[in-house]
Amino acid sequence: MSGPHEDRFGWYSGLDFRVKYKFAPTARFQIGASFRYDLRHGDTLESDAWVDLGPTYLHFRKGRLTVRVGRMHLVWGRNPLLSPLNVLSPVDAERLLSAADTGEPRIPVTSARVKLELHPLTLEAVYIPFFQPARQSFFGRDFSLLRPGMLEGLLGQMSAMLPSTGMVLLDGVMTRLTDKARNELLGLDPYVRDGLQSYLVADLPEEFPQHGDIGLRLGLSGPGIEADFYGLLYVLDQPAVQLHESLRLPLAEDRGMTLVEMSALLDPETPLATPTYYRAFMAGADLSVALSGFVITGEAAYKSRSVHYTRSLEPLVVPSLEYALALRYAYGTVFGLDVEFGHRILARPDLPELLFEQPHDLRLALMVVLRLLRDRLEVVLGGNWNMLQQDLYLHPKVKVELDDRLSVVFGAQLFFGFQPDVDSTLASLQSYRGGLAGYFRGNDYAYGTLELGF
Repeated sequence: MSGPHEDRFGWYSGLDFRVKYKFAPTARFQIGASFRYDLRHGDTLESDAWVDLGPTYLHFRKGRLTVRVGRMHLVWGRNPLLSPLNVLSPVDAERLLSAADTGEPRIPVTSARVKLELHPLTLEAVYIPFFQPARQSFFGRDFSLLRPGMLEGLLGQMSAMLPSTGMVLLDGVMTRLTDKARNELLGLDPYVRDGLQSYLVADLPEEFPQHGDIGLRLGLSGPGIEADFYGLLYVLDQPAVQLHESLRLPLAEDRGMTLVEMSALLDPETPLATPTYYRAFMAGADLSVALSGFVITGEAAYKSRSVHYTRSLEPLVVPSLEYALALRYAYGTVFGLDVEFGHRILARPDLPELLFEQPHDLRLALMVVLRLLRDRLEVVLGGNWNMLQQDLYLHPKVKVELDDRLSVVFGAQLFFGFQPDVDSTLASLQSYRGGLAGYFRGNDYAYGTLELGF
């Protein structure tokens, strides 16, 4: 991808630690942690190092009652690829896209889970007391919303929008305004601080236990069929970022600022961008049927709020209805097939034009797995196709286990789009009609991974 900043080579290394210990007949604990060191080389040389607490919890079981408390990955729904119900553990989008096969992209959350099994009935309650935002890079990386060069172009565009007065003092005004914009936009990005996710992003929900997420699941099972019903009150892990009208309107309308707009933005008390996290309710269900070696699963969810953006750079918070169907087949451990279809509907009439999205989102996902040589050779082909926006994302890989401790992986991440390329300008971003895969189609890369267990 062309631009003033581009990562052309990355080295990702780390150490994962996990220990399990059963300290009573019905109780055990697990401690997990990971150290990561990332080195990126492109137009500049950058490195980050950090330690994350992985799945760490206490687990108790007494008869039909199971209790788990700690930091863990929480998974809802039955579809592995397209699941509208799987919202409890947020995603690290930067690691998912730019560092393939180097770690779990979902972030563990501090939570408590209680499960009561009364066959054929299962009751489960989940409580997440502390808010965990998703991790997304806002600018300055190859997989950021603002592609390389867009932030600099945005600041230059702001300078060009200042009204002409013929006064020398205008230079000082321009400098103050662009410095303020740069500082506030930097503060929105969680990866600015040495690549480490910040938990101090502005306007996070207040951290009180009564503000936590709470969810309930009711499961039913019978011969060859299983079903679950869900209810969840939660905080959306992505904020709605509202630009100040004195900044948003000139940018969206590609015009100069008025003196009134410029005065408003120069006020120290005026925030240029305000992120807001909303609370929402989700109700849903899933169904799984086993039939002649095939497994058919379906999921559906209604979400009272979801965050989107218009082409005029304004956040839009609307309800959504989502469903997904999956067909899976496995022949022992040798062959596996998973084909899924997903449809999301934004439940509001007369929607304005959206950025990267459409009112209806139709997706097909595929995962084919072939294991040979007593499972020591694994060939995987995965893909995701956005049917309406004609975006295609492919991720083939080959894994070879050299022995019980050493394995190597070779793969690629491929992005295809059928829309015109986007220049590193805000106007080009606003005119883009494709999806995210096409937006990143200049970022194809190959990778190799070496994993040693001991």
